[in-house]
Order: sequence, then C-alpha cells, then structure tokens
Amino acid sequence: MKANELEAKVIELESRIQATEDIEAIKKLQRAYSYYVEHFESDQILGLFSHSPDVSVEINDIGEFKGWEAVKDCYDFSIHCPLMAE
Repeated sequence: MKANELEAKVIELESRIQATEDIEAIKKLQRAYSYYVEHFESDQILGLFSHSPDVSVEINDIGEFKGWEAVKDCYDFSIHCPLMAE
C-alpha cells in the first residue's frame, strides 16, 4: 500500500471512529434524559439543554416549548403533576 493510500485509509477510519463515538454520546444522552424524566429530576433534565434563547423542545400530544423559560416550565413537574408539589 502506498503512503497516500494509507493516509486515505487512516482518514476514513478516523471518520468512522468519530461517527461511532458521536452515536454513543447520543445514546448516553438519551439514556440520561429517559432516566431523569422517569424519576422526575427537573434540574438534571434541564442540565441536558442549551440555555440559548432559541432552545426548544417538542413533546408529542403536549406541544412545543420555545425559549429557555418555556422549556423550564415544560419540566416543572409541580405544574404538570400536582402531586409532585406536595
């Protein structure tokens, strides 16, 4: 194998490794989100979101929440689950 072929192969493998690492990071984020939602851990859920002004979340059958304050309200379980406030 020539040097340029080896270099191309290394670049391809680096790209595949990066894609695999990205997929695993997404899976880890999904598991964390699911765990925090299941255990009603609002602060932890909010820690997974960007604080940028254009942040949004859409939840089926509930709606879309645009902006940081709306996202915070979305995960305020004391609003949506009154028993959580007690």
